[in-house]
Amino acid sequence: MSKLPKQSPFYQELEQRCKHEGGVFFLDNEQEALAILEPGFARQVNAENYADLTLPDKLSDTLKGKSGCPFSWAEIRDSWFKSLHGHVQLDNLQQLFDEMCRLIEKRIDQELDLVVFAQEVIARSLLPVIIAELPDKAHALILADQNLKICPFTKEQPEPENFWQSVRGAMTQIRAGSAVRRELRARAKGTRPRQEDLLDPIVDMLPRLGIDRAVDAVTMILTAIAGPPGASASCLLYELCTNEEWQQKVCDELKEISPQALFAAPTKVAPVTHRFVKEILRHWSPPVITTREVRTDININPKHWQQAKTLKPGQEYVFSSYFIHHDPEHWPEPDKFDPDRFLPGAANGPKNRGSYVPFGWAPKACVGQTLGTYQLIIFAYLMATRYQVHLKDPEKVSMALAAMPLPLNFKGEIRRL
Repeated sequence: MSKLPKQSPFYQELEQRCKHEGGVFFLDNEQEALAILEPGFARQVNAENYADLTLPDKLSDTLKGKSGCPFSWAEIRDSWFKSLHGHVQLDNLQQLFDEMCRLIEKRIDQELDLVVFAQEVIARSLLPVIIAELPDKAHALILADQNLKICPFTKEQPEPENFWQSVRGAMTQIRAGSAVRRELRARAKGTRPRQEDLLDPIVDMLPRLGIDRAVDAVTMILTAIAGPPGASASCLLYELCTNEEWQQKVCDELKEISPQALFAAPTKVAPVTHRFVKEILRHWSPPVITTREVRTDININPKHWQQAKTLKPGQEYVFSSYFIHHDPEHWPEPDKFDPDRFLPGAANGPKNRGSYVPFGWAPKACVGQTLGTYQLIIFAYLMATRYQVHLKDPEKVSMALAAMPLPLNFKGEIRRL
């Protein structure tokens, strides 16, 4: 089993240019796209680019040619932070655990693509956190959209869509958005019960936010759980299957912990597993690169540039937690998988605090980072204490850098212990 990931020529070029050009460089001769692979500049550019989080006007106001009520994305994020605080408490983690068990049990003793398995278990178990107690038809529509979003992240080279596949994808997305719209309106009218989920605080904002912006907000977070969280889980499963040393350490720790003790304080009662999860998020950070459109003038002046430049709206920049996490300028022995680098005083720990950025940068950093970390610890617990993976052909398993870090030939069965 190969431990070094297969890289595309584009990723190889990025890695080499990062070493020789200081982590900040234009990708093209026209200087329309800037690569920012240095954490300080990535933090600066993201902060300036999203300093104004005012949402676009409601569609109805735009069609009428007038300006609507200004509304900041920060208000939505704040409401989600408050809601997510409840979801990392004992009772809600128990519910997440039970839902993950239910999804795993449906896949027991059958040959699986383990990347798809991890994606489905993680994304589907998070769905009730976003929209709880959906009617069956609405649930099916959102799952169909979720499946389409996950699919490209389970293949090294997704096949290009033909016209009819594009139409089908667009219709699936529209139907899922309509299901979200109906749920928002029904809760606002009182014909559907309020829930302790991320959709619920949006209901109270509807008079100022408007239904179109509300639907966009909810579908955005539904999109966010379809890809990166499952990619991290598939990489965790890969390391549990291929790294005997850390498989043993994680199993030895978790088998002594009850589920209730784990839910009460996941990172405190399972410090070895917590370090293991943190190293998964560093070593296999998804997505490999992220592209953002420049929204406002941004002045940048890296030390190795002869003069400052200004990014203008219409240009793009790309950044990458993955490449930052594998840069020896920021991490000693960056290509070595070693969770103990997170022990206090470790020689190969981060050279500065800002070098560990698995959840991105403010003000657009992932709102669910605590829940995401806890979910990965729970996933490790389940795969170490209740289930085990039987690989179909262990010698063929390897890693590649696709849109996300991706285990290849990762086939096998999930069996009960």
